[in-house]
Amino acid sequence: MATSFNDLPQELCNDIVRFFKYDRKSLVQLCLASIRFVDEAQSYLYAQLTRNTMPLNSARSSKLLSTLTVHNPSLAKYVKTFCYDIRLLKHDPVYKVLRRALCLMVNITWLEINTKIPYSPQGFFHGCTFQLKHFRCQFASSDRKAIYKMLSRQRSLQSVYIDNFDGDFPSKCCRKIKRLVVEDWRNVVQILPGRSIFALELLHVEPFFDSIPPSITTQLGDLTHLTFKTETPYDFLETVAPYLIRLTMLRIIGRDDETPSGMSIGEDPEILYKLSNLKIFVWSLEIDYDLNSGLTEADELYQLFWDLVKVWFQGMPKLEAVYTLDRGSWHTGFPYFHWTQNMSSKRVEAKVALGRKSLYTK
Repeated sequence: MATSFNDLPQELCNDIVRFFKYDRKSLVQLCLASIRFVDEAQSYLYAQLTRNTMPLNSARSSKLLSTLTVHNPSLAKYVKTFCYDIRLLKHDPVYKVLRRALCLMVNITWLEINTKIPYSPQGFFHGCTFQLKHFRCQFASSDRKAIYKMLSRQRSLQSVYIDNFDGDFPSKCCRKIKRLVVEDWRNVVQILPGRSIFALELLHVEPFFDSIPPSITTQLGDLTHLTFKTETPYDFLETVAPYLIRLTMLRIIGRDDETPSGMSIGEDPEILYKLSNLKIFVWSLEIDYDLNSGLTEADELYQLFWDLVKVWFQGMPKLEAVYTLDRGSWHTGFPYFHWTQNMSSKRVEAKVALGRKSLYTK
């Protein structure tokens, strides 16, 4: 029978740590309380290294990389998600430390490097043995040959984020990805053909083509999840909706501005009727309509959304949920209204509304 804390079985100490595995503050406090909590707690503290769990400036980033490569390299094996957001200059010595850290992250599956991947004779990722599910970097300014070589070895890769670039994308690279995020229409035309992509996110891609290129119409018909960012969503839906025959989830980002013809989704919500299989619609659009006299802005927006959502539920029998963005409540942590078929609504966190926006998530 245990008579003191030190008599407790280590398995019980590990169970205590696992109870707080999603609470970073409590995990740190446990590490400070007893060395018996440290090993198990570190496996969770270092698992998700992102801008949300560990916001990094240049100094903190250098300290983290030193910890993972010099002071305690055994911690690198715990990293499963790593998002590096520090922009590095050419020939920055930090590149060498970053590369060493990546080589030690043998269990990482989600990697985002928001800086240029520099050229090196052997390739920046030489020696890395990880198997990724998601990858992002600055393709446009990076050593793409090194990137393609690394991606060609990723047997489990499901998701890729590609920014603007004007080069050819190898036809044999990333053949099995299910989710594609791009910032340029040219990337869509190059990458979609021949791949079974179900989730597509188009960010900062305007201007769109006036008509859909024939080479991607079949792949558009395979999409089940679509996110796009635009100032004229009505025009885009007019063009692409006839091809989205299997789409079940749609998110639109930007503004619902009127087109030159005077049309917008707010003015003609029936445009969504063309998406006959849609189940989830996330309205992440800003709107700027004249307010009715006697109503507050919040009341006016709520009434506007009520009218729009009612039209959609009445005309779209498969629609299950609509999320509408309320910019005025962003600071509250509950910036979305969740609407259901009985026209009830409640405020929800952004992660609730956006958690289903991609076929593949971490």
